[in-house]
Amino acid sequence: MTRYRPGALRLLVVAVASGGCAASERAADATAVSVLEEALARTAPGWEAGAGDPAVPVVYASGTLDQSGELQGTRPGGPDPSRFAEALAIRGTEVAQELRHLRVDGTTDHFREVHSGDVKTIHVLEDGFSVRLTSGPETASRPRVLRRFPHLLLAEALEAARAGRARLESATGADHRVSFETGAGRTISLDIAGPEYALSRVGYDLSAPGIGDTRVVWFYDEYGTAGPVRVPFAYRATVGGAPLLYMRVDSVVSDSGRLSAFFAAPEGHGPPIEVDPGSDPSADASVEAVSDGVYIVRSLRAGFHPMFVEFDDFVVAIDAPAGYPLMFEIPAGDVAPAPTTDWLSRRYIELIRRTLPDKPIRYVVLTHFHNDHAGGVRAFVAEGATVVAGRAAEEAIRAFYEAPQAIAPDELARHPAPLSLHALDAPLILGDDRRSIEIYPLEGSPHAADMLFVHLPDDDLAFESDLLNGVPADDLRERADEPVISHTLRWLEENGIDPATIYSMHAATGLDREARRAADAGSPSG
Repeated sequence: MTRYRPGALRLLVVAVASGGCAASERAADATAVSVLEEALARTAPGWEAGAGDPAVPVVYASGTLDQSGELQGTRPGGPDPSRFAEALAIRGTEVAQELRHLRVDGTTDHFREVHSGDVKTIHVLEDGFSVRLTSGPETASRPRVLRRFPHLLLAEALEAARAGRARLESATGADHRVSFETGAGRTISLDIAGPEYALSRVGYDLSAPGIGDTRVVWFYDEYGTAGPVRVPFAYRATVGGAPLLYMRVDSVVSDSGRLSAFFAAPEGHGPPIEVDPGSDPSADASVEAVSDGVYIVRSLRAGFHPMFVEFDDFVVAIDAPAGYPLMFEIPAGDVAPAPTTDWLSRRYIELIRRTLPDKPIRYVVLTHFHNDHAGGVRAFVAEGATVVAGRAAEEAIRAFYEAPQAIAPDELARHPAPLSLHALDAPLILGDDRRSIEIYPLEGSPHAADMLFVHLPDDDLAFESDLLNGVPADDLRERADEPVISHTLRWLEENGIDPATIYSMHAATGLDREARRAADAGSPSG
């Protein structure tokens, strides 16, 4: 899940390309058409695509999200379940999706996305602000959210079947499997179960950062009524067979006032921040020197600012950024849509080369195993860099390295190279006559068991990812008792690490010493 902060907003960017075959190019599969017609009639009696107002009341569900299924959580491999809730609704051409996640590290993600035509508005409910997107690939996630409703997914498959883009894959007794191609050229399979013709399973293949080629499957059960249609009141999802989501519907609210409120701007939110990210999530990337030979890549993608450090004969990069799969859409989108999972790190490497053209990247330091920070590691292996990671991430990094990449071959798939991995369970110093870097395992961090902290004593600065979360200095004192922040501040004090500035992957500006000391003084343990 994504955590939003002012100045460090990680936009959920997704894209649906146009394409597909015209009806004249293929003959319709009559059996697939008849199966889908019957399934749609049972799921949405009397409903017809494009006819009238397809309003669906707010469907509230709660359950657990296993963060290990999307390469998040506190430890590689999991299991790592945490409390999760979501709500979905349709009103005319608008669709809204709200997600609330009580993460295992003690933080909360709570936001609502409203798609209205070609406009997408993100209401960040835990922080009280909104962002409005009017262009770019981010606005194209609407079809993927709409597919969460079985009747719309079946209607799209039926349209594809009539156009010759679907086929009946199997029929066993009363059970049928139909696959169809979306307009973006993706293939989705639908299992239609029993004499009730209920949509019981939805599957598709995905190439995800850190995971590589995998199969995502949604399982639907216990259908109930939500306004004019039927929806599953029990559902779950798996990624590569590993559990991701277990959910049950708590309530269906059809009151018109509640429905209108679900699509309206939340109380207390000011006018939305207008954002136009364009078609390239790294189009605004630039390199800034924050010390002699120490560089920050500003906006490698929205809210992502990795660091690289120059030595006499080599370069050290910190983190291997990648996109982030949006698993609550069908198929999953990505916050940095690209042809390959290593694309964002390839862009990072390109900027390093442009800045320091004559020096090889000898090391890449992974602050933790989460796929948005380590999912691009294969690009650095292809460069010949040694990977430095926490001991707890050793098996995960080897799995990243070995991840199958047949769907969208990346740089390492095209140019294989051996993995050189240095797994830390004690501090490591990298350096030469110019400077040194101290890399510390940050033991006991609630955020991730393999967390590393990077200190540059000669430059009086440091770098972290996902610990202080880009918290503005004037907010840090207020939030000093949050588990991840309080642990980090305490760890810094206990280890005598007090740099003038700490830079964060998710903050546009560094956090200075005075702000940290004020936060320490105001915290319960301060």
